[in-house]
Amino acid sequence: MPDAEFEFVNETFKALAERKEQRGVASITDIERVVLLVWHASGIIENGGFRYFFECSLPLTDTATAYARIGVDEVVAIFHRVHDLFPHRHIPDDWDERMETVERLYDKHGDLLSQLESEFYRVDGSMQRQLAGWIRVHKDVFAITNAA
Repeated sequence: MPDAEFEFVNETFKALAERKEQRGVASITDIERVVLLVWHASGIIENGGFRYFFECSLPLTDTATAYARIGVDEVVAIFHRVHDLFPHRHIPDDWDERMETVERLYDKHGDLLSQLESEFYRVDGSMQRQLAGWIRVHKDVFAITNAA
């Protein structure tokens, strides 16, 4: 059963996601984008690992920066290690090319990627508290979501 802090963050995320859907990405501030990236990435990776993260086309570097901004440096380090596995640290924009590259990474580095996913699952738990703190610190920004 989700606790009050989970509900607080999740309701904020849902309000932002709905606004983004209705009014476009330009309606989301830089501070709000942190919530969208972190909460979305956490759910995606928890449900399907890094393969699913790349399948959903989330931006790895921007997501790592969002985690850094809320102070979850262990996840930032994991994202950097995943990024280092890509040839020349280049993640293809084209979905088909990206997924071919990701499949090759899993073929070549599957054990390491599984280990990094396990590390992510272990340390991402601190994210919820940090993200709730981020929302509270920036309550003036989040007041417009009617969720914070």
